[in-house]
Amino acid sequence: MSGVADQFVALADRLSTYLRKYVQEVHAQAGHLIDSGLRVPQELLDSDAVGAGQIRDAMRAENSAARKDAIEPDRGTRAEALTPQLPEGQRPIFPDRQNVAKIVHSAGARRGNFGIGEGGRAEADAAGLAWVGVDARRLPYGDTYRLVSKDGLRQYRPPQQKPSGRGVEANYEWRSESGRHWESNAHLVIQER
Repeated sequence: MSGVADQFVALADRLSTYLRKYVQEVHAQAGHLIDSGLRVPQELLDSDAVGAGQIRDAMRAENSAARKDAIEPDRGTRAEALTPQLPEGQRPIFPDRQNVAKIVHSAGARRGNFGIGEGGRAEADAAGLAWVGVDARRLPYGDTYRLVSKDGLRQYRPPQQKPSGRGVEANYEWRSESGRHWESNAHLVIQER
């Protein structure tokens, strides 16, 4: 029994390391979008275009490196057959970086109570960690928890069933000063598998 527990702890440590690295990469790519969204709601800045260009360039480089590492298919084999496809309606377990950056940017784009679309749990959590930063504090929230940024200006509430029957949603909140009420509450509807 102890061996299984040790294996679980080792797996959890590896996943935690992977997730922390992933969040740092997303935050490095989208951090300026968070800041610009908090400063100037509902306006696109020149830095957004520059940041989007940097994200696109990084994705192109990543995709070209992946193509170089891929095994060349036989001449008689179609490349599409080698690409894994998810059944219709299923979402990948690993978050899509573009969707994560979009969620983070949308959450900081305006004030008030508003929806920012749909996403999977992995995307919601990755965006939440990018939203609050890796040094966020984990605080109790009812029977679950919430993450609050070190400066106290951003909060992420992980996916949970809403009592109003709206379904499962994750929340991204921000305020201009620590100690004030949350000025913005963005809702991401979670698409279950």
